[in-house]
Amino acid sequence: MNAKVVKIRRATIKDAQRISELAQAVALQFIVDEFTGKGRALYLHELAPEAITKRVAAKDFHFLVAEDGEALVGVAAMQDNWHLYHLLVAKGYQRGGLAGRLWQILRDEALSADPPRNFKANVPRYAIAAYTRLGFKADGAMRDEKGVHFQPMTCPAKRLGAATAK
Repeated sequence: MNAKVVKIRRATIKDAQRISELAQAVALQFIVDEFTGKGRALYLHELAPEAITKRVAAKDFHFLVAEDGEALVGVAAMQDNWHLYHLLVAKGYQRGGLAGRLWQILRDEALSADPPRNFKANVPRYAIAAYTRLGFKADGAMRDEKGVHFQPMTCPAKRLGAATAK
């Protein structure tokens, strides 16, 4: 990770275009190559600005963005306080702890809002090791739904720290 301080904050509708650009860039670089053509198109459609805008505005989603100066370098989203929907970090910021910081904030906020329950995520093959380091474990075999390949994973509901987004 770069030496600059990365700021994490709550995402707004105004961030949707930049979230989409980062998400699609990460997906194209690391995730969708193993998908079928149909799966790739479906996955990238879910990362389009219109789809991201709807999710950022939805009451059942909580989005965080991480910025290094003006650059968006990470995004995380939780749905219904139990489904880690997005956890994406730009290439130059991977393996520097940013995904863990984003996850810790979302996780702790979810645990403060709702009774504890296991968290779930549908994880692309590329990210399985990273999610494992965050406390997730495989929940069954790799799956293929509509040409999108992922590993269902779960993580026990326990607090990691007291970090909060500003």
